[in-house]
Amino acid sequence: MPEKEPSSWLDVKEAFFNSKVAKSFERLERTFGSKVEISAFAKLVNTSISSKQPFHRWVRYREGYAGDLVKEILRRYPVRIGKDYVVDPMSGSGSTLIACKEVGIDSIGLDVNPFAVLAGNVKGVRYSKKALSDILQVFEAVIKLPLKTGPFNNSNYLAKYFPSKNYKVLVSIKKRLEEVRKGFVKDFVKLALLSILEDCSNRKKDGNGFAT
Repeated sequence: MPEKEPSSWLDVKEAFFNSKVAKSFERLERTFGSKVEISAFAKLVNTSISSKQPFHRWVRYREGYAGDLVKEILRRYPVRIGKDYVVDPMSGSGSTLIACKEVGIDSIGLDVNPFAVLAGNVKGVRYSKKALSDILQVFEAVIKLPLKTGPFNNSNYLAKYFPSKNYKVLVSIKKRLEEVRKGFVKDFVKLALLSILEDCSNRKKDGNGFAT
């Protein structure tokens, strides 16, 4: 006979209709004075605002949210600048980190997704004029790059995600960027390449999967 599951493990339906769970939520609401503010946060819990803002708009991250959401939370629950710091355990593309940087608050972000880590690191750097000049030189070199027509390994499983012409151009750009050695420049241009892949592809990311 299988052992009875612990009472803390509830299926979704039971969680919604369990009286003990309901009373626990009611107690939390009384303790913390919860209230519904749909109109205030409707535009902040997605990327409709951040997709038009510097740094935040560098990459499309559908699971993201506006940095203004973080700023509003920090306004309501202030931290001591220079003494406290914000930790985001699932930092994604770095919205929390950028928002904290903009208001002068130290922050730490963690994420298991290498792309998210790269995006957060690149967007969080304070670039000098010299650094921006180095990055611009790489982009100018790519623009002048003669596009190779082959041979390309179209049997590569990645090829099916792109029209043939786009795939060849992307491979040429990737090979050129692999020659970059300076760390922060390499990361910047790598993120730039990754950020255009969806627009160049015949697939679109939707939620947790890809659609044609």
